[in-house]
Amino acid sequence: MRRLLLLALCVIGACASAAALEPSARRVAMIVGNSEYHEAPLDNPRNDARSMVAVLRDLGFEVRLVEDADRNRLRTVPTMLQQELGSGDLALFYYAGHAIQYRGRNYLVPIDFSAESIDDLIATSLDLEQVLQALADRGVAVALIVLDACRDNPFGDVDEALGPGLAMVERAEVQTLVAYATSAGMVAEDGSGANSPFTAALVNALAEPGRDVYDVFRTVRGRVREATEGRQLPWVSGSLETAVILNDPQGRPTPAPTLAATDGLDLASVQWRTIAASRDPTDFREFVALFADSPLSGQARARLGELEQRGEPPTPPPELRRAGRFDDLPDGLGRLVTDCDVAASDDLDPARLADGIPWGLVNARIALRACARDLARDPDNPRLAFLMARALEVAGRYPEAVPFYERAIAGGYTSALVNLGYMYRSDRLGPSDFGRAFELYRRAALEGHPRARVNLGNLYLTGRGVPKAEREGLAWTGLAAATGWPDAINALGDIYRRGQGVPEDPVTARRYYEQAAALANHEAMNNLGRLFELGRGTEVDLAAAVRWYEAAVERGNRFAPRWLARLYLSGKGVPADPARARALLLLAAERGYKDAFVDLARLYGEGQGVPPDPVEAYAYLLLAKAGRVADAETLADQAAGALSEAQRSAAAARAQALSRERF
Repeated sequence: MRRLLLLALCVIGACASAAALEPSARRVAMIVGNSEYHEAPLDNPRNDARSMVAVLRDLGFEVRLVEDADRNRLRTVPTMLQQELGSGDLALFYYAGHAIQYRGRNYLVPIDFSAESIDDLIATSLDLEQVLQALADRGVAVALIVLDACRDNPFGDVDEALGPGLAMVERAEVQTLVAYATSAGMVAEDGSGANSPFTAALVNALAEPGRDVYDVFRTVRGRVREATEGRQLPWVSGSLETAVILNDPQGRPTPAPTLAATDGLDLASVQWRTIAASRDPTDFREFVALFADSPLSGQARARLGELEQRGEPPTPPPELRRAGRFDDLPDGLGRLVTDCDVAASDDLDPARLADGIPWGLVNARIALRACARDLARDPDNPRLAFLMARALEVAGRYPEAVPFYERAIAGGYTSALVNLGYMYRSDRLGPSDFGRAFELYRRAALEGHPRARVNLGNLYLTGRGVPKAEREGLAWTGLAAATGWPDAINALGDIYRRGQGVPEDPVTARRYYEQAAALANHEAMNNLGRLFELGRGTEVDLAAAVRWYEAAVERGNRFAPRWLARLYLSGKGVPADPARARALLLLAAERGYKDAFVDLARLYGEGQGVPPDPVEAYAYLLLAKAGRVADAETLADQAAGALSEAQRSAAAARAQALSRERF
């Protein structure tokens, strides 16, 4: 969508070239991670901070790490920044931990905070404005502020002016971009893996070379939104005139070592590609220990010697929490679960041994190292081969993932069939190969894997990779639903609602949707809202429709906010409330339902609850057009004809800002 929007804006003359940082500009990062709060401790900020240190070091940053800062230590951060920075530098400040908003200002909270009164809380916290002022005083070229905060509120109701979330920050003295883990007033999740959702997605996005910083955070927003099912929506505020590419392979101070010509897809070669650009001597020391017989071990020893000679310190490793979670039994889980399991387990794998992590929230940097280490020690373990493949897939290294999935399949690991099937079904290995996906799904389906059965049923229902056979699709979906998997039960409801292989039967569809909704499936909740609103399989009941839409909105559904917004606009089932409708339409768009852009354009075009604003309306139509929404191009062309050239340019600039910062 970003590329499409920029193309559209260039056509109407709204493109501008951005200046670049001076080649001599230093990259300096200050990283603060507070976990060990005396009250309301957090699991992941220390890991988040360490993960950021590791990736930023690899990208050529000089990094200073502060962990578990009390009030005295936290107050020294602005001074430490000024000591590290010089005029023209690129500065990055990252904070993970508790933070508060009070009277429009943001405060970072030390581990020994006092919340007896608002005055105590403010007095013991660090005003973010002091950090920004320190950067301005040093005359940095660009300031990047990253706040993975507002995970919950441990402070109670100490003062009514203590606002939810964090306040938006704007600075004029220095080009500043502020990235928030979640939107204003929302809570950021701490996460089930080694990192918070926001930082896991950020570390992965930073590993992708050649991307502008705005594209990096747009990728982060999309992955966090999908992985949290819309509950968390990262946000960006600010405006940079300078182009900033954080992962620029051409500009790294230490070029990555070259790979030997004989390298293939064995574990040692794959791991060498993972660590080749690392500035952490621990990576190469471990490589030599694990792969002493590899032809690459000589390069690893040479790189280790180079880093040690330069005095490069080891990066503090993240803590993959396993200790204390299991009884010490000879055949217990504590003896089976590895760091690889903790870092990379698939949330859709019924055979996993640790908490599953959604695909977009696996920290590939941690997972690749942990899985290579554990698989090298246990090379015949098909589960570990599967997890190694998944980590490579998350990292976008698709061809390298295939032999490890195949290795897991040869060892009888059924979920590897499903994941590899998806790779062939998508475009990750070239043009989609539905025939190959069908073969893999069928093998897994015959072994009872519920996700494979739903996917196989979908191929039969749509006729992709196999002749269309709706009753066969219904049968496989029904077998998956019989296991109690909510997604399969909802899919069965869709089949009966559409009449695929059976007569159209909204009553039966409603029954399946109710079963899936009882298992917290938000798609089923949205579907029930539609049935009650339209009177399908039931009498029209707008109050029930509103209840189901609201439940779906609360659980992150992207469609329900739009349907609920339309009820608030029309006053059906709820009192008419255009302001509430606008907020819901924005939420739907933020969650990725681009059709809501058209509704927003209509709202501003007709002045529903807002003053009529044809420029704002056209901006949303440009966003809809870039998102390839049906009829958006026609609507945009019609709207453009009523605007002056200046208005079209203003709308294009507005659309670009919205895309960059919000959508």
